Amino acid sequence: MDSISSVSVNLFPSLNNTGGNSDGDSDSSASLRRLRGAFGQNEEVDLSIPEEHLDLSTSSVEDEVSLDSNIITEIVNNPIFEDGRFKYLRAYERLAAERDMKDMSNGIPLQTFELNDFEKFVKESVLNDKIQGRVIAKQPKGQQKETILNVVREQDLADEFYAGGNDENEIKNRRPKLHKQDKEYTSDVEDLYFPTNKNRLHRKLSVRHLQMISLGGTIGVGLFLNSGKAINIAGGFGALLAFAIVGVVVLCTMMSFCEMVTFVSVIDGVSGLSSRFVDDAFGFATGWLYFLSFAFGVAGEVVAGVIMLSFFPQLKTTSSKGATTGFVFLFLGSIVTSNLIDIRVFGEIEYISSLIKLLWVVVMMIVMIVLNRGGFGGPALGFKYWMRSKSDFKNDIIFGLFRPSFNLYDNGTNPPSEGIEGDTGRFLSLVTAILVVCYAYSGTEIVCIAACEAKNPRKALPSAMRRVFWRIVIFYCLSAFLVTLNIYAGDPRLLRYLSGKTGIDASEFATNVAIQTVGGAHCSYDSSVFAGYGSGAQSPWIVALQSAGQCDFSTVTNVFLVFFAVSCGNAQLYVSSRTVYALALQGKAPKFLTYCNRNGIPYNSVMLAGAFGLLSFTCVSESATVVFQNLNSVIASSGIFVWFAMCLTFIRFYYGLKRRPDIMSRDDPSYPYKSPFQPYTAIIGMCATLFMVLAMGFVVFLKHEWNTLFFFSSYGSLMVFAILYAGYRVIKGSSISSLDRLDFDSGRTEMDRYIWDGGTDYNHKSFRDVLRKWLSFLA
Repeated sequence: MDSISSVSVNLFPSLNNTGGNSDGDSDSSASLRRLRGAFGQNEEVDLSIPEEHLDLSTSSVEDEVSLDSNIITEIVNNPIFEDGRFKYLRAYERLAAERDMKDMSNGIPLQTFELNDFEKFVKESVLNDKIQGRVIAKQPKGQQKETILNVVREQDLADEFYAGGNDENEIKNRRPKLHKQDKEYTSDVEDLYFPTNKNRLHRKLSVRHLQMISLGGTIGVGLFLNSGKAINIAGGFGALLAFAIVGVVVLCTMMSFCEMVTFVSVIDGVSGLSSRFVDDAFGFATGWLYFLSFAFGVAGEVVAGVIMLSFFPQLKTTSSKGATTGFVFLFLGSIVTSNLIDIRVFGEIEYISSLIKLLWVVVMMIVMIVLNRGGFGGPALGFKYWMRSKSDFKNDIIFGLFRPSFNLYDNGTNPPSEGIEGDTGRFLSLVTAILVVCYAYSGTEIVCIAACEAKNPRKALPSAMRRVFWRIVIFYCLSAFLVTLNIYAGDPRLLRYLSGKTGIDASEFATNVAIQTVGGAHCSYDSSVFAGYGSGAQSPWIVALQSAGQCDFSTVTNVFLVFFAVSCGNAQLYVSSRTVYALALQGKAPKFLTYCNRNGIPYNSVMLAGAFGLLSFTCVSESATVVFQNLNSVIASSGIFVWFAMCLTFIRFYYGLKRRPDIMSRDDPSYPYKSPFQPYTAIIGMCATLFMVLAMGFVVFLKHEWNTLFFFSSYGSLMVFAILYAGYRVIKGSSISSLDRLDFDSGRTEMDRYIWDGGTDYNHKSFRDVLRKWLSFLA
């Protein structure tokens, strides 16, 4: 052929129906890839395959390329003056133009077609590699560089590399054919993207699954029960302000995390990103800390769910070992089972459970509005509890935007003089509320972990991310605002920050002056705290309903609180299993944890993480539950530390990418997802989360407040991280890579060449697509 335009016709028949014939030097069916920086090198690594190892028998008409062999020979014999990602394609274009080839007058052949930026980038990458492969094949064997990775055919890559088969036969038929060289070569990169076992994770989660997982995994005990601690210590407006501040920090972290995952789109998660862009030891320590946090969290959610059933005295969950054991077995068994079935079924379970959560939150917000306006027969409250002028100063029942003073031992009727008053007291109250609210948001990043099993992470993840802001505003801030309008912040029935118990003993509720002032105790229920776990009666939502005499509604709410706890445990087992799976792929955990069944479930990882759930059986004994609670507290703040790690990782990612213009600019139209206001967004997130981690146990440094157990439970995560980090550095001898040596290619290059459905779905939206988008947003 005399024209390179025929290359685009034959290589991409979907763009043109014209056929083409290949010449005697037809290219191999193997798509050669370039790997920059994957092994800490800054130079380009050329990959070549000796001709005797090229499998041409499997070539299809679509793989055949017709190129001018004279131009290929000229490229071989003369140095290439072009540089950049497409230097072979540009060299071919220049030489063809010099030969007065008329079809080259318009430049790149791909420009003669109506292509969007994403599709054009992918096709140019493949075409450049085709030309490079022909050039290398014509070179003397002595000049050909040794191949260091297995080469996967382009069609096999598109069919199987990221997408999981729908059934066993499809998986068998679509498994990649690896064309290996004479000597076996193994690398961490190869193990990460080509697991030696035949099965792997399947990408089957859709956009709607990720959207629900992004919220459903966080709405639980932290928002509906433990938020009472923030309200009690900081007041109604102080708690709302804490929810808003932490919400901004979470958004900063999520946007940074989302951009990295969308760009790389691999399955190595928190640990892999930290290892790649910060330090291998940093990734090892962060990954294991994250795993431990969620693995212990599974047991914590089961224990919380079982103990909240003590709200119903007839169930005897805190007095009968048989009843307790039965409910633990039921809850833990359902969590493990749902994580061992097909990921599509798991996605549907999470979707439905998250939808139930959202609907119930909406119902509760409507109920709070009705209650506030006196719709249940009581007085219209309005902003009474936010107005200091409405206080009962005689009995020290003081309302207002904030609590009158910072008092860790306040029972609702203490004089303000017993605490720290003024601006200092309000600041300390706000800081404490922020530390409490952090746990309510913990798990928001689950959506980025689930992206490793999304059908199209570059489309699904940004779509889910864009909805996080509104859901934080609506389901966190708005719900917190409404409930604080209906309760007295010092109500003795709310949990206290330091003790984890109610302000007074439950036997005193009926006669307490503060409770009588805000409506009284109308219902008989068990409001005892068992080994630091509440029965659910301490929830600010239930307290508001109890004060209005809505006993039946309080009972139904408690049932949903139990459901929320089990649902969060389900999501936490998912995150912990995928985290340790990613660690195993990187060689930072035993290899057997990488094994997946034919449904793409890493069953060994699920069972390992689920084994930590057996600790939930400790709730058969109060003393054993106290031990578990203390152990769980040691790594409770690990999720907050991971937020810090992700922001730090993004900052290095951001500045490293600026030093690699040959990779891609963030301003490039084909850049998958560009988070706003970077790097300032990540810097704000990093500084704020670092402050939270360091301030976790600040109260022990106040006068007469030292508590050794509280100190270790507050800073245990930092201690565990330091031990893991130092141990890995000593044993493995890792070091922090310079910014210009960071690996931006592993995983990204494979994703760039996989044309998902982006060619049309990203740019052409029908009325049905727009309608579906808005319905999804409303859902």
